[in-house]
Amino acid sequence: MADFSQRLREPMVLALLVVAAIGWVAFFAMWFNSATQYGSQQETVAMLMTERDVAQAQLAEITATSGTLEELRGQVSSSQAELDATTQALETARADLSSRNDELVALDLQLEAKQADAKELDTHVASATRAVSDLDASRQQLESQINQAQSQLTDIGARVEEARALEATTTTNVAQYTKEAAASAASLSRTQTQLQDTQEKLTAAQTQMADLAGQTEAAQSALAQLQQQTADLEGRRDQLLGELQSYQSQRNELQPQVEQLTSTLADRSQELANVEAQLGESVASSDAASTLGQFIVSGEGSAQGLTLTLNEDASFTMTSRSGRSVSGSYILADQELRLTDANGDLGNASFPMACSISRTPLGFTVGSTNGCAISGLTFEQNK
Repeated sequence: MADFSQRLREPMVLALLVVAAIGWVAFFAMWFNSATQYGSQQETVAMLMTERDVAQAQLAEITATSGTLEELRGQVSSSQAELDATTQALETARADLSSRNDELVALDLQLEAKQADAKELDTHVASATRAVSDLDASRQQLESQINQAQSQLTDIGARVEEARALEATTTTNVAQYTKEAAASAASLSRTQTQLQDTQEKLTAAQTQMADLAGQTEAAQSALAQLQQQTADLEGRRDQLLGELQSYQSQRNELQPQVEQLTSTLADRSQELANVEAQLGESVASSDAASTLGQFIVSGEGSAQGLTLTLNEDASFTMTSRSGRSVSGSYILADQELRLTDANGDLGNASFPMACSISRTPLGFTVGSTNGCAISGLTFEQNK
């Protein structure tokens, strides 16, 4: 170990170590020079290269001067300290270089990514350029179409103006034609009305002519019939005149007998009138007697037992089986019984009440009469 330390203190060994250290420094400096980032590393490398140059100069000076061993040892010791400092700086530079190398790798990766992005962007730019070229071609085509459309629009505008002028002229003509058509329509309407009136008059005239023709034929036929009837009547008249003369002769002969028979008939008629008057008085007395007194409804039904009393003073009383009673006046004439001035338990009955009646052997039957409350009942004299 001592020999190793002793050998390390030899000038040649020290010189080799310094040269090796300087080589490493140069290697790292060159490696740093190949990097894309310099910054503070370049400054450190420059400083180390300066120190290398100083060490080489010192080594040359040491070699040239061939000083004593102690001086060399002092110089080696000094160089060793400087070498240690340089080694420490080199280690620091290595660590920094490793860190920078990592950063460089990251930057390379970023660069590759950016390059890939750049390629993609180039692709996009190429696509966009083609699209722009296509759009430019489309734009030129559209501009051409627009120019054509504008030309067509100008042509159409001119045609529209012509059409408007034609429309104005046509509108004026249409208005005139419309006015003339309205006048013609009015004239046509009047003509149609006149034609209709004329047709109606013609139809009426034809009808009248037909009627007159029929009437003429009927009149001619009637005239012929009248002429025939006149001839017949004249003959009949002559015949009747002859018969009248004959009847007058017979009347003159029968007149005395007729006068006598007329006187006899008058006498017999007077006698018959007297007998009829007597008979009427008898019948009236008999009828009056047969309608006076009390009458009762027989048979079945709700009106069974109803009594009607007709008195000589033209008063009446009607009593139901339950005891309800109505009284008033009555008039009997022309087969009609009229009850008036009623009072009592009238119920729904309305007075005066007119009822048609027909006589029966035992009394009378009331016919169906509106307003007669006893219609349909048969009254028999209660003896």
